[in-house]
Amino acid sequence: MKPVLAVILTLLLSVTAFGQQNVLVGLTYNVSFPTSDTKDFIDKTSFAGYGFEGRGFIKPNFSYGLYFGWNNFDDELNSGTNSEELRSLDVYPITLIFHYYFQPEARIAPYIGTGIGPYRIDQRIKTSNLSPKKVRWHFGVAPDVGLRILLGSSVNALLSLKYHYAFKTDGATFSSFGLNFGLAYALVTN
Repeated sequence: MKPVLAVILTLLLSVTAFGQQNVLVGLTYNVSFPTSDTKDFIDKTSFAGYGFEGRGFIKPNFSYGLYFGWNNFDDELNSGTNSEELRSLDVYPITLIFHYYFQPEARIAPYIGTGIGPYRIDQRIKTSNLSPKKVRWHFGVAPDVGLRILLGSSVNALLSLKYHYAFKTDGATFSSFGLNFGLAYALVTN
């Protein structure tokens, strides 16, 4: 966790060092819907998720930054023979993000963007007393569309739809759609 915080602080400091006008720091609540291979393993929606991001604006309509998130997917399977299987996935994307804003000065600013970087995925299947855990690192992408809504002079609401796709590692891929909403605070650096 300490390396992630160091990267976030370095990124935010580098944004201010280049004389950027604004830095947007946000926290979101994420609801995720598994797709494809992930849905075959766990088909329940995840209501346990959050995201933290920092965006530095190079121009009023373009930002770059860092995103760190977490989602937990859980499912319980019963085979009908008093055998119960609990499945879980903990997904941690750590991505460089880039966003383009169509109307950056508007109160409601639509944007498109993408994230690219590593995903740590912890997979656990618990049967009886056994609970082996597989930790896999994947390379992934996360395109998104969203709205930045100005609520006050420095407070913004963020609403986005994001598709996470982690490429195959050890025969496994991961994918999900996420509905994310939260608050972001604009820091003026000049």
